[in-house]
Amino acid sequence: MARELGMNPKTLGKLDNHNQEPWKLPLPLFIEHVYLKRFGKPRPDNVVSIEERARQEERKKALKREAKQQRREADQRAGQVVASPTPPAGGPTPAGGERDREPPPRRPDAGDA
Repeated sequence: MARELGMNPKTLGKLDNHNQEPWKLPLPLFIEHVYLKRFGKPRPDNVVSIEERARQEERKKALKREAKQQRREADQRAGQVVASPTPPAGGPTPAGGERDREPPPRRPDAGDA
């Protein structure tokens, strides 16, 4: 629930301070209260452990990689040029090769004194 609320588990320790500050709710109750207030329901529809969520995300990434690879292979078979993600070494600079141009001539009255 805390992750759905955008809370970082590494920083939850500073919220868990109800022993020193008795007016604060204990952390699990605070998270439940905020979740109910934001989403209008006491619990998520699908409760998933951290490990299962990590497995789901990894499966999703693997499917996306597979689809991307298939698209690239299909483009290559069709004869289209596939743009590489990185520019070739020694190629033109992003600014249009301004480095290769000569600097403008200096004026003699530029105040070099």
